[in-house]
Amino acid sequence: VNNKVSGPTGAPPSYRKPYPQPRCAAALRLGPLAAPMTAQLDIEKASVAIQSQGKQATILRVLHDRNVLLINSPHGVSLEEIKAETLPDASLGTTDGVSWLHMKMPGDIDYKGMDYALALASKGDLKAVSLVTSFDIESGDVLEHAVSLAQKTIAEREKTLIGAHELAWQRYWSRSGLQLEDKALQRWWYRMLYFAQTVCKPGAAAVALMPPLATDATPWHADYHVNYNAWQAFWPLPAANQAELADPWISYVHSMIPRLQFLAQETYDCEGMFCTISSFLHEPDPAKCKSKNRRQLSMNPWGLTIGETGMTAQNAWQKHLCAPDPVYLKAKIYPIVRESARFYVSFMEKCKRDDQGKVLLGPSYSPEHGPMGIFNCPFDIAYVHYTFDALVQAATELQADEDLVAQCRTYKDLLGAYPTAVNTEGKPIVVDWQGCAYKEVPVHNITVPASPVFPADQVTWFSPEAEKE
Repeated sequence: VNNKVSGPTGAPPSYRKPYPQPRCAAALRLGPLAAPMTAQLDIEKASVAIQSQGKQATILRVLHDRNVLLINSPHGVSLEEIKAETLPDASLGTTDGVSWLHMKMPGDIDYKGMDYALALASKGDLKAVSLVTSFDIESGDVLEHAVSLAQKTIAEREKTLIGAHELAWQRYWSRSGLQLEDKALQRWWYRMLYFAQTVCKPGAAAVALMPPLATDATPWHADYHVNYNAWQAFWPLPAANQAELADPWISYVHSMIPRLQFLAQETYDCEGMFCTISSFLHEPDPAKCKSKNRRQLSMNPWGLTIGETGMTAQNAWQKHLCAPDPVYLKAKIYPIVRESARFYVSFMEKCKRDDQGKVLLGPSYSPEHGPMGIFNCPFDIAYVHYTFDALVQAATELQADEDLVAQCRTYKDLLGAYPTAVNTEGKPIVVDWQGCAYKEVPVHNITVPASPVFPADQVTWFSPEAEKE
């Protein structure tokens, strides 16, 4: 740790490439429908109704128990390819009356690539559109799986399919019912929970910064922005009594541990795992990579915030606090918390001390603000506290890692106070880093001085009055 950033500031040249990029699987053509048209989303039953000139409605449902879009419509439905300059053309065809689209997305020297297939089966006004990727199946052909899934779905009774779909949503809503005086806030509660259920499913890929757009130029490559955006989609779910929906993010981070360990070693010569600001889905183990920097991106200086590792661990630990499961804790959550704590211990061993013997936590970067090379950022201090507390509790529950528990307790006591500056009224105000002047950061993207309160949960209603003040 030498308080210097090697290499360029900002994104590397490879970031200008059009990939990685999320991909819209295909376009679905419905109609023709005559204007005027109206459409209504029913979030209670998770269905969309489209009406044209007051005639028979088209009803769409993404079935809760499978990757199938069920459509009841008197109008025709067809699959259309979305072309991209960087991808080969898709194959389209028909098998046993089922139309399909098959795309083979190429890999590179590190990444094997992937296939996906959509299949459209029809029975009268009822249509079933399935989607299968090569990451969804352990063996076999994605096209055969997609055709089979569409055929199986269309062979079932529509009433049975809809009944199972609506029952699953009814059970979902019953776990998170809320009544507020503020009806606008109440509506947003249900809207966001609806969105969460549409994009989060145990065992599935975690939703990233933004969903795939019908373009090959999604901003930020729709990556996982670890300093806030990826975190925010999953942090509220355990507290909303939907803890299992946090699994996609937890499983993703768990799968990335070898890469995050590599990053900690390469960036800081530290043990444990370090989370930088930007990461992507389907990244292979760096030990198996042949490309430059083993496919690792460091977005300087934004990717050098020490607290991002603890923020990442928080999502995992939050699930355990709200829905304790010792098996899941040991398998998925504890490895994340342990490796995060090991990084902080290893990092703090290298840090300088102030004249009171406290650790000068850094160098770091205040999330989205200021210069590189700052010390004692409130965001960092709060999340190191959070991580050490989580490790001590988790290790105690699992009766594991006594030496690491002792180290976490020792280094927790060495963390300094949150930095302050005097405001115009002569009162101390928490600021973004040690030595930062009052209002030196005039506008916050992430409210760093308040992060010990939210989201890091270090200063709460139950904290001592002096600390709250």
